[in-house]
Amino acid sequence: MSPVGKRNPEAIYEDDDPLLGNDEAVSVSQRPGSLATICVLFFLQSAVACCVSNFFVLFYRHKGLEYHEIGIILGGILPCCTILGQVLGCWVADITGMTKTVLILAMLFGSGARWALQYAHGFMQLACICGASSLLGGCVNPILDSSAIYTLSQHDIPLESYGKFRVFSAVGWGIAGVGLGELLDQFSILVLFYAFGALSVLYIGVMLTFPVHTDSRNSKKPVEMDEISTSGSGTSSKSLSFCEYFTILLRTGDAPLFLFLQVILGTCQSTIVVFLFLYLQDAHKASHLLLGVTLTVTTVSEFPFFFYSGAMLKYFGAVPVQLLALLAYAGRTFYYSYVEDPWTVLPVELLHGLTFALTWAAAASHASELAPEGYKTTTQGVVTTMSQGVGFLCGGVGGGFLSQAYSAKFMYKMTAALGLGCCILGGIVYELFYRKVRKQSAPIYDD
Repeated sequence: MSPVGKRNPEAIYEDDDPLLGNDEAVSVSQRPGSLATICVLFFLQSAVACCVSNFFVLFYRHKGLEYHEIGIILGGILPCCTILGQVLGCWVADITGMTKTVLILAMLFGSGARWALQYAHGFMQLACICGASSLLGGCVNPILDSSAIYTLSQHDIPLESYGKFRVFSAVGWGIAGVGLGELLDQFSILVLFYAFGALSVLYIGVMLTFPVHTDSRNSKKPVEMDEISTSGSGTSSKSLSFCEYFTILLRTGDAPLFLFLQVILGTCQSTIVVFLFLYLQDAHKASHLLLGVTLTVTTVSEFPFFFYSGAMLKYFGAVPVQLLALLAYAGRTFYYSYVEDPWTVLPVELLHGLTFALTWAAAASHASELAPEGYKTTTQGVVTTMSQGVGFLCGGVGGGFLSQAYSAKFMYKMTAALGLGCCILGGIVYELFYRKVRKQSAPIYDD
């Protein structure tokens, strides 16, 4: 990071700052307070998401939807639209360099569509509005992750420290979980929308003060397709098409296995996010307070994993962490299938730190390492799409039909079998094809 007053050719500058003048302009991402703002944004991001995530399945049940209908909306329509929103939004942000404009517009239109859900009636209206909100706001999380990682790099903070900032997401989720559980016991289900609206306004307001920047092609020259061709010919002057970009990504390191495991992790996560609260209420008459407490327990479990994620990823590597998380998902979902007292679900929720916090840090940081130069935001979108898009589609739709046709207990047993089977398969593939590659490559995380 260059000293104040000296130009870094790869940084983005704001020469028209009336307080500094042209001779003392500093990198926008180096402004004092940027790191604190990242923490606040992560806190608000999770608080907003909590309003429309686990608890939101209760809203769809309030509207009279069955398991398979909820699974189609949350596990089918929502992730499919999120896939389009993430890839297209992140691609536009990378190509145009207008990252903040894309982000703010996505937040405004996505939040507005989500707010309109309370006025919808019937499966078709709910499905259409939910899909629209996911399409419009799908790129928010990967752009925020990419921008946060870029800002940390501008402050000379190593990539392994990303998880320490992500701890504030856990704090936001935990506080919102308990608060919403208590509010739902006191008021109607519509309190979710009021909380969502208030937190979204605050979230967008703070985002407006944050200097959103990534390594978009406007600030760095992207890698060219000819640079990886076997012919060794000169480079092309054109930017990469998406197919060319994706070809490069799949030829990089352990990317194919990494992306496949992201899909399976998202599938397992979807069965918990979409169906656990319904299962606890329908089969075990759990109170809203208990549901909120489960979110708080999962939050507590995230702290050590986010904080020490850098050291753990440096020691194990991203793919071994994914395999360990799949094993934990297998144990967690198998335990659900034998729960009798809903309060006994709390101890196993401590595995959430491994299944979510550590894998989230692994996905964000490893995506940044795998990304072709100039396409880190796009790669964040692709990686998030694999888990929160394709994975959620498989888990939500498949889990919904299994629960409707058989039972939620049977669905969780099948999820456990999937997690265990893919953990074993992934481990074999990693040992045969990728462990030597990782050992021979340069260290992924800086000390």
